[in-house]
Amino acid sequence: MSSKLKKSTKIEIETSSTEESGQSDTKDRNQMISEAAYYIAEKRGFTPAQENEDWLEAEKQVEEIMSATRRSNYMNKQTEFDELIDTLKRQRGEIQLQIHLASMDAKQEWQKAEKTWGKFVDDLDFISDDAKETGAELIQATKVIGDELKETYLRISERLGK
Repeated sequence: MSSKLKKSTKIEIETSSTEESGQSDTKDRNQMISEAAYYIAEKRGFTPAQENEDWLEAEKQVEEIMSATRRSNYMNKQTEFDELIDTLKRQRGEIQLQIHLASMDAKQEWQKAEKTWGKFVDDLDFISDDAKETGAELIQATKVIGDELKETYLRISERLGK
C-alpha cells in the first residue's frame, strides 16, 4: 500500500457525535467511576476521609479502560478500512487484467477477421467483374462470409464495450 494512500485512509474516531450521546457518555463514565470508587473503598475497608483518593483512583482506572476501548475501536475501524482498500485494489487489478485479456482476444479476433475480409473483398471483386460469369455457389459462399464478418464485428464491438 502506498504511503500516500495509507495517509489518506486514517480514520478519526469521535467519542461522541451529538450532544445527547455526549451526555450519555458522561453519565456512563460517572457511573463507572462511582462503581469503581465504591469497590476501591470496599477493598480498603471503607476507611473514612479517603473518598477523594478513591474517586481519583477510580477516574484513572476508568480513563485507562475507556482509552483502551477507544484504541481498540480505532484499530478495528482501521483494520476494516484497510481490508476494504485491499479488496478494492484486488478487484481493480482483476478487472484491469480482464480488460487487457478481453482486448487481446478482440485484437486476435480482429486479425483473423481482417484475413477473412481480404478474401471477402477478393470474392466481391470477382463477382462484380462483368466479364466473368459468376456461379450461384460463389455468390452464396461470399454472402456467408459477409454474414460471418458481421457477427465477428459485433462480438469485437461488445468486447470493447461499444
